[in-house]
Amino acid sequence: MSNELLYTSAPQGLRHGAKGFCTVLSTSGMPINLISKLESISGYRQFFMADHPRYAENPIAYSHQIFHLGGRPTSILSRIGPYGIDYTGRASNKIAHHLVVEPHEMSPAGPAWLLQQSVIRSEWHGHCETPSTGPSIPMRNQDERICTEWKNVAGDAGWAGVVAETITQSDETPLWIVYSLAQRDRLLAMMDEVIALLPVAQRWQATFNTFAVKIPPDGNCRIRFVPEGTDEAKQALSGKRCINLTKPAPVARTTRWIERARGMQRPVASVIPTRSIETSSEAVADTQSDLASYWDEGSSVEEAENSPPPTGPPDLPGGLNRKKRKSPAWWTTTGIFLFAALAAIVWFAASQFSDPPIPQRIKTPVAEEPSEAPETIADSSEPSETQTPSSPATETIEFRLRYDKKQLMGWVLGRNAGEGLSEKTPFPREIEVRGGLKLADLSTAQLAPKSDSENETPAQESFQKPTEERQVVFAAWGADPFSLADPKNYDVVPTELVDGKRSLAVRQLRQVPMTLPRAQFFWHPETGYLIGDVKLDFNAADSTWSGQSGAYREFAMSLTKLLDSVKAIKEQSETLPPLLQNLVAPFLVRLGRSQESLASYLFRTIPFSEDFEDDAGELRQRLQNKVLQLPQPLSRIEQSAVLNIVAICGEIPLLANDMRKAQEVLKTGHEVEVPELIFFDADRAVIRRVPLSIYFSW
Repeated sequence: MSNELLYTSAPQGLRHGAKGFCTVLSTSGMPINLISKLESISGYRQFFMADHPRYAENPIAYSHQIFHLGGRPTSILSRIGPYGIDYTGRASNKIAHHLVVEPHEMSPAGPAWLLQQSVIRSEWHGHCETPSTGPSIPMRNQDERICTEWKNVAGDAGWAGVVAETITQSDETPLWIVYSLAQRDRLLAMMDEVIALLPVAQRWQATFNTFAVKIPPDGNCRIRFVPEGTDEAKQALSGKRCINLTKPAPVARTTRWIERARGMQRPVASVIPTRSIETSSEAVADTQSDLASYWDEGSSVEEAENSPPPTGPPDLPGGLNRKKRKSPAWWTTTGIFLFAALAAIVWFAASQFSDPPIPQRIKTPVAEEPSEAPETIADSSEPSETQTPSSPATETIEFRLRYDKKQLMGWVLGRNAGEGLSEKTPFPREIEVRGGLKLADLSTAQLAPKSDSENETPAQESFQKPTEERQVVFAAWGADPFSLADPKNYDVVPTELVDGKRSLAVRQLRQVPMTLPRAQFFWHPETGYLIGDVKLDFNAADSTWSGQSGAYREFAMSLTKLLDSVKAIKEQSETLPPLLQNLVAPFLVRLGRSQESLASYLFRTIPFSEDFEDDAGELRQRLQNKVLQLPQPLSRIEQSAVLNIVAICGEIPLLANDMRKAQEVLKTGHEVEVPELIFFDADRAVIRRVPLSIYFSW
């Protein structure tokens, strides 16, 4: 069933101690990584506050975006918009509703049609809820039609064909569409006309956002609508992939898509395919992806090696399905082909039976290497890779190990009272980095090389062991096979800011030679996971890690300074007159939580949203305006407090930007080359080679 989440300002959220902007409705049993993703994309940039006469002109952000959670694509439908005045009196309230649908719930009419149905919420009734299931998704199909909305707004219905063609292309560069605020309420209907032009099987590949000013970097959003006057619109208008709705004009070219949008070609009937669309949120809840969520986003060798099958045969151009009489050119071509075939047969017969034989080109002799007698199977300490043909080598796989965010958070919160982090503060003794890589099943049934009965000799058959006996017994990092250790319990702990632990019976591999002396690797046969657990020493003087260690420190220092900034605003506000305290109160209410809870909020929010900075900027502006309107001058202490708060609010965007830059460096990561990982059976014959490149990243 579907999952939904509602996010707005409330005095008490679903989570214990949560208030301010928080989750107030969430489907029961929703995976933690899905909840975190939905909360992180709930940001909204408000043009006009609730007390502004143009408040109703704020655009609504309707979107269908695809994110990879648990290693698979997840379709998320969202409606985010302004929501009046919140319980604290703040005039910049917002409400975000997110709906995650399963593949069988993807309406054939497409995501834009579904966003216009009653399952999308635009209000909250004031009490927190955890419904057992998500809403029932309406199902309907729709045929393509003349794109009248585009004709009325853009001046030419053909622009809808341009957008539809963009969605079907492999180039994932976003297409920007600039609009005026007067056109804001027509965008979703325009997107619905575009999607109706697409085949049903491609409609849920259409990703878009009608207010695309805060698109996270890990989301798939091809069509991005932005209001004129914004920085995003100015940047889009300077590029080549942009449609400007504020200046209607006809499309200069003609294609099949453009003609269909104009109604110049016969509409294509929308047939619902029997094959399910390969876009699912099940990945966040199944057994193996549940394990993958312990390391943020899981990776899979199977997914890297096995590309998806084609969706079906291409559509034939009109008229090619009609039977035709064969033209004279066809008979001529056929005759030439038959004559050539007859000539080839005559030449072959002559070369085999004529006397003297037809001269042949003599090949240059190649020296033969001395043959050796085949070795018999013996119990040897050295691997005998010649006994069984090895599986073909694959491309190098990226094995991502991720920093433990809880350890970083503990470093920030563990400082002494009044003591901040600096360039001289020692790192934690061991920086913990962990990750898991889903390998293909190493059982012989899937990985043993298949024999060719036509080419295999009886002698070779005698060397081939029965497949059911070829289980992984030995492994090696490049060379020197070693026996796998006996199973032992290993606690898998998430690297994200969530609690949890899962115990697995794993088999430990030997340390990687030379490259990573403080690394442990384990293999879990039941799930096929290769698990890495590494301890890094950032205090050691190693220039190869200077970029990562510097970013790690910068992220922690910026977070520390942001925590201190909030604390300072709270302390300074206590000396303000009541009228100014009322302006600061809404800002502090949102952040009025424990130090740990506040740090977690900033940790999760700053890298993906500008809400905190927007609130600080709004507070700064309101304080400055209100001071000028006061009937009586402030005392020296009050003036000092106002100046301090204004200065702190001005520093917050700079600190947040430093924090984002540091996270980007950590995301880029550090690559370490390791020898190829090889798995052997009991006879030390190669079962599988896994070329690896290990990345240490966020």
